[in-house]
Amino acid sequence: MCSAILLLGDTGTDHDGFHSSPVIAASPDVFLDGKPVARQGDQLAPHDKPIAVTGTAIGCGGVVIGSGSGQAG
Repeated sequence: MCSAILLLGDTGTDHDGFHSSPVIAASPDVFLDGKPVARQGDQLAPHDKPIAVTGTAIGCGGVVIGSGSGQAG
């Protein structure tokens, strides 16, 4: 039995504080159940670490306390 196969549109896992994101590139000529098979090195949608806001938990067990001013986004 082989490892799980990732297909175009499937979601990769979260890692190192980055959220999960979908596969956006895959093989043009290898398919499983009609969907392109993702290969090592194929792209996932761009993803970044989420913005920390007041009350966000942090790795040491504390929470973020904001400055009370400013906007993100």
